[in-house]
Amino acid sequence: MKNITKYFTKTLMKELNGENKKTAGFIASVIARLVIKDPSLLGVKLPIQKDLKESLNVAMAVIQGAWSILLKGYQIIHTQTGVGTFVVPELSEDQRNRIEKMIKQSQVSEKGMMLDRETIYGFKAAFNAKVNRALLLYVDLPSKKKDLKIVPDLLAELAKLVSTRMNYVFNEDEVYYADDHLELVTFSFEAFSDSKNTVVMMNPFSDAIRKAAVKAKRKLRVIGIDDSTGLIAQLKEVCSDCKVDLVYIGSTIPYPLMIERSRYTWDGLLELQKKYQFKILLDNRFPGVLKYPSLLEGILPGTNSSVIIIMKPTIHPTFSTINVIAGHKSDISKVKKKYHRRAVQVHPIFTYALLHLMRMEELNKHELEAYAAISTMVVAAKEVLLEKGVFIKEYIEKQQAWFFYLQLNSGRFARNVYSKHSKSNLYTMDPDSHLSDPHFSEGILISIAGYSIMARMVRDLRKLIENII
Repeated sequence: MKNITKYFTKTLMKELNGENKKTAGFIASVIARLVIKDPSLLGVKLPIQKDLKESLNVAMAVIQGAWSILLKGYQIIHTQTGVGTFVVPELSEDQRNRIEKMIKQSQVSEKGMMLDRETIYGFKAAFNAKVNRALLLYVDLPSKKKDLKIVPDLLAELAKLVSTRMNYVFNEDEVYYADDHLELVTFSFEAFSDSKNTVVMMNPFSDAIRKAAVKAKRKLRVIGIDDSTGLIAQLKEVCSDCKVDLVYIGSTIPYPLMIERSRYTWDGLLELQKKYQFKILLDNRFPGVLKYPSLLEGILPGTNSSVIIIMKPTIHPTFSTINVIAGHKSDISKVKKKYHRRAVQVHPIFTYALLHLMRMEELNKHELEAYAAISTMVVAAKEVLLEKGVFIKEYIEKQQAWFFYLQLNSGRFARNVYSKHSKSNLYTMDPDSHLSDPHFSEGILISIAGYSIMARMVRDLRKLIENII
């Protein structure tokens, strides 16, 4: 008879082999998928966390986070004190269906991941070491702390961080943090709109966000696809036609191509907001990376209490699951209630580590260094993309962050341009996979977010251009 624990471990290693994104959520989804696929794993004793940590070469906090998700989220494991952790001995059809649905929701393709900007490099090894040390400080949390929904003092620290980034003083009643961006958007749609009324979404936004609105069972109207009339004219027409509760604005790709995102547009948006009393949900996930002075000057919560902002406290990959929502305390309380009822909160190990870095004033310092590294890579990418004169110059020169929209000066891209680069760090995407403006349907989208070494990025960009010409 085969050793089921060794079989389980070997299979898990195979599933995770080569994956860069070994987060707690990803590991948990792989384990859940293995159990659903192989009934012989029901009742098996899981490998010791320390052994799994060494095999996968991840922090202990990642393994503990995965165990927490398997226990509280998937509800597919149980622990016997002094004996070990086991997969549940049996699953009902309802349990199996629920777990399969959760696995499907957790499986984000590389395209989707990059469209929603989950992975960004640019941090120095010294800061990564500090992140790991911060995580190790909280590996042995007492049981009463492991079950915390909100880590004490973290909201106050996040309020300070958000205040600095948004140039408006928030207090801890006006911020909240959560572990899943799409769940947070879904709950926001539910909290700030009525199912009988309409949510307006300003194009462009990722397909994942559209699915979040559908999951919230909200009526959708999209503006910005029809370029025959301006954004404000389209929004006014929708508001005149039906009751609009919420307008969603995402800082998504392609960043510099939101043609009408001018001061005139934002002023018009605020005028309509006052007249029709809708709320504005600004999904500005990484403030500081993109420069939107006219946007932020116009719709800050300090000048308009009907604005709710979603952002990340850091772009470091270890904390990529943590999201912050900020707004009027009455709005934030609505989201809190929904999270307490329906969602799994961020594992305390990660939030204690984040709090430690914020208190030590390490976070902002290295965040600025990361932004500088990203900017340097972007400047270098622009030079390479412009040197052959193959692409329309305007779109490259305007780019601020790590996505580029490339459109040929003449001709069309070969159909296999995506598959040729699917295994490199250069993410090449068909705009058809993203709800984008009609002006930008002839080119391709690329991301340089997967690079930490400039020479490799330059090499891959030049290879892309060679294949095209």
